[in-house]
Amino acid sequence: MDSNVIISESYIEKGQCALFLGPRFAMDKDGKKIHEQLKDHLATTAFKLDNRFDNLFIFTEPKPSGITRLRFNMELSDFYKSAQPHAVYDLIAQIPFKAIVSCSPDTYLKEAFDRRGVKVDFQYFSHKGNTDEPTPGPIVYNLYGNIGNEDSLITTFDQFYTFVFSLLGDDQKIPLRLKSALADAKVLLFFGFDLAKWYIPLILRRLNNYADMNQDGLISALISKEIEYNQDEIRLHFNQIDLVFMEEETLPFLNDLYEAVKSKGALIPTSAMTATPADVRGMIGADKTQEALQALTDAFQRLRLNVNDVVAVSGRFANLTRNVAAKTISQENAGLEIAQIRSALLSFCDQMERPVPV
Repeated sequence: MDSNVIISESYIEKGQCALFLGPRFAMDKDGKKIHEQLKDHLATTAFKLDNRFDNLFIFTEPKPSGITRLRFNMELSDFYKSAQPHAVYDLIAQIPFKAIVSCSPDTYLKEAFDRRGVKVDFQYFSHKGNTDEPTPGPIVYNLYGNIGNEDSLITTFDQFYTFVFSLLGDDQKIPLRLKSALADAKVLLFFGFDLAKWYIPLILRRLNNYADMNQDGLISALISKEIEYNQDEIRLHFNQIDLVFMEEETLPFLNDLYEAVKSKGALIPTSAMTATPADVRGMIGADKTQEALQALTDAFQRLRLNVNDVVAVSGRFANLTRNVAAKTISQENAGLEIAQIRSALLSFCDQMERPVPV
C-alpha cells in the first residue's frame, strides 16, 4: 500500500486528518469535471462573466441588475441540480475526516451524507456572515457558498474581494468549530487545486494558519498535482507546513484510503434508516430473499447506485416464485436459480461497501 495512504489512514484513525476539495475536484458520474462543463454551458448564455477563476463565475459589469443576478443564480442552481455527481462523494461520506472543506457551491457532499442517514454539520461562507447554528456530526464547509442560498454566492468583484479579505483578516465568518478542527489536524489532504492561480495559495495559507495553531509538531499537507507548477514557489505560501506533492491519481488514492480505513473497521456507520450490507447478508442467510431485495432497493436508491440491477433480480425472483408455485420448474433447477439470485444479492452488498470503481 502507498505510504501516503498509510500515513493518511493513521491520522484519520486519530481524528487528525482534514480534507480539502478544490475548485477542480467536482466530477460527474462519468468522471468528467463539472467546473469545465459549467464553464462551457455558461458560455452559451447571455451573461457577461469573467471565467478566469476556477468554479467562480463573476460578472464583468460592476453592478449587475437584481433581475440579472436572480436569473444567473437560477441558471447555476439548475445546472448543479441536473448534474449527476460521481460515486466518490458517497465514498468520502464514509471516511471520518476531522473536517471537509469544499471550494464549490454544490451540495453533493451533504447529499451523500444524507443518503447514508448521517447528520452533518454543514455550513458555508457568506459575505453576510454565518446564520446556521453548528450541529453535531461531521464538519462539511463550503468555502464558495451554497447553491441553495443565493445570498452566499460570489458573483461580483465586490463579493470576491470581501471573500478574500475576510479570509486574510481575523474575520468571524469562518465557524469556530471548523477553526478548532483544523487546529487539531496533523495531516491535510488537497485534491483539485490549481496552486498556480494567485488567489488559491492565499486562501489555503489562511486556512492553514488555523492548522498552525497546533502546537504539537509538524503538519503535513499531501497535495494531488492537478497541473505542473513551480513547487518551490508554492512552498513560500505556507507556514511551517511540510508539503508533499503526490503522484497518485485522485480516485485511486481515495479508493485505497477508503479500503485502508475499512480494514480497520473505522468507517462512519450508516444510520439505522438504511440497511447495512451486514443486515442484508443476514437476510440472505436466513432465506429472507424478498426482504433482502427490498432493503437493497432502498439502499441503492439512497446511495445512487444502479437500482435497475436490483429490480432485474427482483423480477427474476418473482418469476421463480411463480414457477415453483405452478410446479413448472424442477426442484433441481429451482435450487440452481435461487443460488444464482443469492450470489447476485451478495455482489450487491459488495457494491454498497465499495461504491467507487477504480
